[in-house]
Amino acid sequence: MTELINDEIRVKIAELKGWKKEIDHIGTWYTFISPSGMKGYTSKNITKAIETAGVPNWPVDIAAAWELAIEAGLSVMKSKNGYIAGRFDLDQEYLDEELGIVDGHFSRGYAVSDTATRAICLAYIAWREAKG
Repeated sequence: MTELINDEIRVKIAELKGWKKEIDHIGTWYTFISPSGMKGYTSKNITKAIETAGVPNWPVDIAAAWELAIEAGLSVMKSKNGYIAGRFDLDQEYLDEELGIVDGHFSRGYAVSDTATRAICLAYIAWREAKG
């Protein structure tokens, strides 16, 4: 997956969660409609369109991102390369007290990013797309 900007992540997750994106016939005006049918303002600026529609700012807001993590059953870890989010599968259920780690691995659909919120978002997108 190519690196997505935050607005692209917001739009992708919104669509996966049932939001509808309308674009006018010449492709310059955007409107977002919530799953309950509430329509945001139409704007040429996609950021304004998603803001006025009330689309959560998942890539920045940890509370909003954490709701995605709970829904998908994601774990989040800090690593030397940033943050890793994904579904953690235990190989054996034990804690290595000397190293302070649990033995296991992230299954397919994990993501690494510079912030925990972005890692959660990218892992959520992978999980939802794999789920179908």
